[in-house]
Amino acid sequence: MLGNLEPEERVLDNTWQWHLLEALDRLEMKDGDLEVVIAGSQIYEIEGDGTRWKPEKGTRKYNKDAFIVIRRKEEVIGSVAPKDK
Repeated sequence: MLGNLEPEERVLDNTWQWHLLEALDRLEMKDGDLEVVIAGSQIYEIEGDGTRWKPEKGTRKYNKDAFIVIRRKEEVIGSVAPKDK
């Protein structure tokens, strides 16, 4: 039962962890190659007085639809316009 704190009962179902490990294995992603980041946030870039509506500059706020990203540690290279011939 979920929410039961008795030692013999499982509090949370951990099958999602096995699915994650299987997916990482299928994609040949090793532990040392991975980076976990949170996406779906914003950082305030204007000065505020620290209130809810005007937070201080540099404050990070997570959106309601923020999500976790598991990615390979690789340098991100932006797109480059084709060279004229």
